[in-house]
Amino acid sequence: MKRQLDSIETLRGIAAILVLLHHTTRIFVKDYNTEFLYGFFNPGYLGVDVFFVLSGFIIFYIHKSDIGKPDKLKPFVLKRVIRVYPVYWIIALTLIPIYLAVPSFGEPHYSNPVYLIKSLLLIPQELQPILGVAWSLTHEMFFYLVFALLILIKPKYTFPVVVSWMLITFVMLFINPFEEFLLINFIFSEYNIEFLLGCSVAYIFSKRKISGSLPLTIGIISFFTFWVLNEYFSFEISRIVMGGFPAALMILGCANLDFTRKPNISPIFKYLGSASYSIYLTHPIFLAASVKIVGPLDLFNLLGIFTIPVIALLAIVAGCIFHSIIEKPILNYCRKRFLPSRKTTHHETKAVI
Repeated sequence: MKRQLDSIETLRGIAAILVLLHHTTRIFVKDYNTEFLYGFFNPGYLGVDVFFVLSGFIIFYIHKSDIGKPDKLKPFVLKRVIRVYPVYWIIALTLIPIYLAVPSFGEPHYSNPVYLIKSLLLIPQELQPILGVAWSLTHEMFFYLVFALLILIKPKYTFPVVVSWMLITFVMLFINPFEEFLLINFIFSEYNIEFLLGCSVAYIFSKRKISGSLPLTIGIISFFTFWVLNEYFSFEISRIVMGGFPAALMILGCANLDFTRKPNISPIFKYLGSASYSIYLTHPIFLAASVKIVGPLDLFNLLGIFTIPVIALLAIVAGCIFHSIIEKPILNYCRKRFLPSRKTTHHETKAVI
């Protein structure tokens, strides 16, 4: 059984909250021209980059021994589908009738059947899915597809393809003659590099090539250095540099801590990590509903400067409630119904945002 990685779990929860605070900042600027903490959390979108590196780390860490073994393909695919789709569908299928009944709540294309099907299946398209934050899940599912091919086909055939894929992706960071082609840009997206970074960190960690907490310290310092440079000095930096590489260092450092010291992490932080997927999916809906009542209830006069942090905190609580009463029971049912009866590792079922 793999060691339980509580620091990794905590990092996942922090990443989800960073994204939530990013959206909280943006939505209150847009609707009320009020900037939370002078826009400090504007770069919170980098939490998504942390998620991508985390996904690469966890998938490789758990499934590296499955590579080149076709008999492992079915359980791998089932686990990934169960982890991503049921909870996402519950939320998306709740939104669709609302948008159809009250078109002013959404966009005109929300009634397009092709758009809706692509949204539900997380198929890449020009427009964001009906649940906007699910754009990241389309990249997650593509990464799972690539890893599934690594499981299905012998490494001697897939390795050259993966290397070529990564080389083209790197080249397209600087020279992209296919800017108008959605599918090509998706297949060779820079986000794939972050998944690869996660896989690389898992390999380094499994070989114990770099130990100690120094990577964590360097990762945190570089992450927030780029954060401040971007937000307050308008320093344009690639997301891979701003979020991907620091995340890789932080994840390596956290994994080393879990392996060598077993840090005593509060159950609250571990719970937030477990609830991160629910927090990530539900917070845009909660925030959108909340800003509509701030004005009529005159919350700014009632709560003053605490209005925005209170709304953000309630969004986290709402995501946690959704996790406990909906996500966990749904996942438990699907695993019992569709997966072979055997013990799984702590992180084997959590390799997603």
